[in-house]
Amino acid sequence: MMKLLRLGLLILSVFSIQVATAAPQDKDAIERGTILVENRCSFCHKKTSLRELTQHSISRKGTEHLYKFFKRHHAPDEQACSDIISYLTSIIDEQ
Repeated sequence: MMKLLRLGLLILSVFSIQVATAAPQDKDAIERGTILVENRCSFCHKKTSLRELTQHSISRKGTEHLYKFFKRHHAPDEQACSDIISYLTSIIDEQ
């Protein structure tokens, strides 16, 4: 059962990497998102867990779900939501 779960997560991760890397990355947005995550998120969430959560969320529900989530969860405005998502999608393929 665990092997199937791990295989499923691997497949979802590969799919989410393809989805996330298909769009061009805005370096300024990534930089702003990095600062926002460091100031608002990193005291509760480590980079590894954020990467895994982002992969899982994008692969299952797409980035629109992330926008809705961040509007309710510590992102002050639309720009911050977008910048945080830019940062998170930029770290998906890091190990």
